[in-house]
Amino acid sequence: MKKIFIPLFIILIYSSCKKESVVDLGAFKVIMTKAPLKVGDTAFFAIEGNPDFITFYSGERGRNFDYRNRIIAENSMPQLTFTSFGQGLSAQFSNSIALLVSSNYNGDSSTVNSATWSDITNRAILSTGATGTSSGTIDLSDFRKFDSVYIAFRYRVSTSATLAQPTWTIQSFNINTVSLPDSTVYSLRSIGTLGWQTRDIANPANAWQVSSTQLRLSGGAANSSQNEDWVIAKVGLKSVNPDFGVPVKNISERVKSYFYRYTRAGKYKISFVGAGMRNDLNESAVQQFEITVN
Repeated sequence: MKKIFIPLFIILIYSSCKKESVVDLGAFKVIMTKAPLKVGDTAFFAIEGNPDFITFYSGERGRNFDYRNRIIAENSMPQLTFTSFGQGLSAQFSNSIALLVSSNYNGDSSTVNSATWSDITNRAILSTGATGTSSGTIDLSDFRKFDSVYIAFRYRVSTSATLAQPTWTIQSFNINTVSLPDSTVYSLRSIGTLGWQTRDIANPANAWQVSSTQLRLSGGAANSSQNEDWVIAKVGLKSVNPDFGVPVKNISERVKSYFYRYTRAGKYKISFVGAGMRNDLNESAVQQFEITVN
């Protein structure tokens, strides 16, 4: 059998010819063909060139190219909302639950009572016997100077010879922040993502029960010992989620146009990001427009 030898330089030349070329991002161009716009109009964009990926940022809240890497909002308003349900309430137990905030609690449950707690119960609307009572929007801006705080519900009741202790259920607990100046509302934490800790101060027979959907403490029967229990969570008040864009194309397809409809009047900065990600390179080019939707 005759052996065939291929010179090494031919193999190298062939390999170099087969090597995938880098995308020419200089050829990437977006042309907007209709402006200005009215609410409900469809904006049409012609796309030239063929980047590996194209991402579209409409300029609307949550889709702003300038905020794509933002994870901290220095100018924002943190807010708290929740619903409550108090059962078995009476004049004796009118102050059985309190909403508290601490900036110096260290997370050690044994130091709960030695930390400084601000009582903000009067900022919330609490149930007087109806389920699903909305707290209203609770402004936490005065705590924003701290990178993080601890928020707690404290259950405290005395003994009654004739009355059962009340039961409290907290649901739909959400921490949001409104980023300024664009007024985008970001969800920071919800009841199931906070990693609640519980602390029993008095009467371990009745304690907070934590699930992914609610916090609940069922009080004891008449003649039960006085009870004090805490449920506590740490919250960062400056964090926000980065804005995101909409994928227009990927490396396996070619796109020559894109359509988008604005449903609200305003001024928007539109951004198309073309990216080349071949041969271990990661490059991008941005095409931007400023438009007014009337």
